[in-house]
Amino acid sequence: ETSSASYTLRGFRGLMPPERIDGASHRAFFDQLKKTPTALLAETFEQLLAEQGTLSQSNPSDRVVHARQIIKTLSHLNAGISIPLVGQQDILGLLNLHDLPGAESYSTDEIDLMMAICEQAAINIENSIAFEKIRERDRLAVLGEMSAGLAHEIRNPLSAIKGAAQYLDPGDVGEDASEFLKIIIEETDRLNQVVDQFLDYARPFQSQREPTDINQVLTQTLRLISSGLEEKNVQLNQDLHPELPFVNASGRQLTQVFLNLINNAIEAMPHGGILKISSGLRTDEHGAELPISLARTGIEIKISDTGKGIVKEVIDRIFVPFFTTKERGTGLGLPISQRIIEDHEGSISIQSKPGKGSEFKILLPAALGIKESADHQSSNGQPLSSYSQR
Repeated sequence: ETSSASYTLRGFRGLMPPERIDGASHRAFFDQLKKTPTALLAETFEQLLAEQGTLSQSNPSDRVVHARQIIKTLSHLNAGISIPLVGQQDILGLLNLHDLPGAESYSTDEIDLMMAICEQAAINIENSIAFEKIRERDRLAVLGEMSAGLAHEIRNPLSAIKGAAQYLDPGDVGEDASEFLKIIIEETDRLNQVVDQFLDYARPFQSQREPTDINQVLTQTLRLISSGLEEKNVQLNQDLHPELPFVNASGRQLTQVFLNLINNAIEAMPHGGILKISSGLRTDEHGAELPISLARTGIEIKISDTGKGIVKEVIDRIFVPFFTTKERGTGLGLPISQRIIEDHEGSISIQSKPGKGSEFKILLPAALGIKESADHQSSNGQPLSSYSQR
C-alpha cells in the first residue's frame, strides 16, 4: 500500500524540509495521490475550505477534514505544490515546490512541464530498479552454479590439512610447533566458515515460515552472546515492546541476522560501551509510534552501539558483497542479512556518525490477526525539494 511507504529527502534548495516523511502518518495526503496521481496544490484545498466557510468549523465533514490534513502535510513539507513520481504500482518519490511570498505563482504550463519531467523520471527509476534486479539475479545464478564445485574443491584439502594437524601429538613436536598446529586447526575452521558464508549468499533462500514472535527471537539471540558481554565491558540495554503482532518469518534466519548485527556492534566497541536492542511498532518521522491499527506498516527492530561509528564512504558500500573493513572479514555478513530481510519483504538500513556509534534499523511487515489468534488458542528560482521512496 502506498500509505505504508517511507520517503527520505534526496535533495533540496531553499528552506530545509523534513529528512523523512512516513506514508502511514500522512495517509490523507498519500491516499489523495493514489486516487488522483497528479500535482497537489495547497491553494486548491485552501480555496475549497474558504468557499465552504469551514476554516473554523467545529464539526467539519469528512471532506473538510481530508482537505485540512492535506494542507497540513504540504505545510509540513514546506510545499505549495507536490508532484508525485508515479510508478506502475507505487509512488516512487515526490517533487515539492514552495511558493515564496510575493512571488509569481507557477503557471499551468509550468506545472504541466514539471509533471512531464516527473513522469519521465519515474520511468527511468523503474527501469533502473528492474535492471539492477536482473543483474543481481544473473550474478547469483552464476555464483550458484560455481559455488557447489568451489566448495568441494576447497573443503577437501582443508579437511586433509585439519585431519593431519589433529593427528600430530602436540607433546611430540615441542611447545612452539604445537602452537602452530593450533593455528592450522583454527584457520582451517575459519576458512570452512568462509565457504559456508559464500554458499549462504550464492544459493537461493529456502525458508519455512510461520507466525513468529520477534521478541522471543531477540531474547534467544541475546542468550547466545550475553555471557561474553561483561568481559568485553559492554552494557546491554533492552527495550522490547510487550504487545507486538507476530511476523510471518523463519526464526532461524532472523536469528542469523540479529546475531550478525549484534556481533558487529560488539566488535565496534573494543573498549566497551552500550549495546541497545529495541523492538516496537514503526514510528513516524517524529519518532512517534504508529497506532496498532496501522501495525501492518511494519515492526521496527533497532540494534545500536556507542562505538567508533562508520564514515559515509563506507556506509555507501556496507551492503556490497565482499566489501569489508575488517582484517579477517569476508564482506558477506551484511549482504546476507540484507537478502534475508528483503526475502521477508522487509528492509534494513543504517545510520552512523563517526565517534558516536551506529544504529541498524530493520522493518518487517506485521501479520495482523495472527498473534490474536495464537493468543486465543494459546524552477522559478523558488525553493524545491525531492524525496524518494525508502
